[in-house]
Amino acid sequence: MAAVEAQTSFVQKKVGVIGSGAIGLYFGARLLEAGHEVSFLCRRDAAALSEKGLSVSSVKGDMHFPPKSLRIFTSSDDIGNVDWVLLALKSYALEDAEKLVRPLLSPTTRILAIMNGIGIEEVLSSKFPSNPILGGMAFACINRGDPGFVIHSAYGILQIGHFGDDQAILEEVQALFSGSKVEVNLCPSYLVARWDKLCWNLPFNGVAVAMGGVTVDVIARDPDLRAQAVDVMKEVVAVANADLRHHGVAQQLDEAAVVERMFGFTDKLGPYRTSTMVDLCEKRQLEIEFLFLVPLQRAAALNVPCPALTSVVRFIRGHDRLRGALPP
Repeated sequence: MAAVEAQTSFVQKKVGVIGSGAIGLYFGARLLEAGHEVSFLCRRDAAALSEKGLSVSSVKGDMHFPPKSLRIFTSSDDIGNVDWVLLALKSYALEDAEKLVRPLLSPTTRILAIMNGIGIEEVLSSKFPSNPILGGMAFACINRGDPGFVIHSAYGILQIGHFGDDQAILEEVQALFSGSKVEVNLCPSYLVARWDKLCWNLPFNGVAVAMGGVTVDVIARDPDLRAQAVDVMKEVVAVANADLRHHGVAQQLDEAAVVERMFGFTDKLGPYRTSTMVDLCEKRQLEIEFLFLVPLQRAAALNVPCPALTSVVRFIRGHDRLRGALPP
């Protein structure tokens, strides 16, 4: 994975952000700051953005866009064709992707899905077989504040792979983010990038929710919770490597290096709230299928035992069931 260097030329692109939560608003704002024409499809923040504008507090530099500088839409039918779709939906909303994304597409539109989980690109490719699909994995601490306000508190790397691993398509996304303050790592294998992100997501989102909603510093500091997170992480590495072999990908993840790297930056985060923990505490739907169940399904199909991850997922589903989100 190689970090992108700034390019000298700039070509403005039309970008449509579908899913204007914390991730969509942040990366959309960075592309707007870099000079692209960015349209945001909004739901709950539409009124606030139209009245007060978009504000971002960021370790990479604050941003504020007044209402008149923003293109805010409540229907994707009104946006028109774009060069790039930045898809930042929660993974449980993938079933809505076709009706939300289709109005923005031309034959040359690229779709970049900055979403959690695995199997995302396969679903999108089946819905949009004629358009290139890319996966974006954000290693960044980004949360929503008040309506129209986003807080970017740490890190900020965006790892991107192409579903099909086409280097030419990766060079196009490199050009898109050129001149922005987003550090982009281009990944030769999208599948390696997906599993690499899951090595953090599954243990920290999982244990945070299993414990009823704790921050990552609690997990990192408590010896038993840290041990549980390490066990889950090691299992994810094992499933990842089996899945990579199954798909003919030569690269393998190094268990010791992954654990050291993931805890290396987590130990510095402080009381960060993972996205699934936020959803639990705010009584919103949890991302379960693509984030937790699909990895377990792949583990079962490949005969990789995952007792620690299975236990964590049982707690997560139990929380969902007790609050009425799942049937008894």
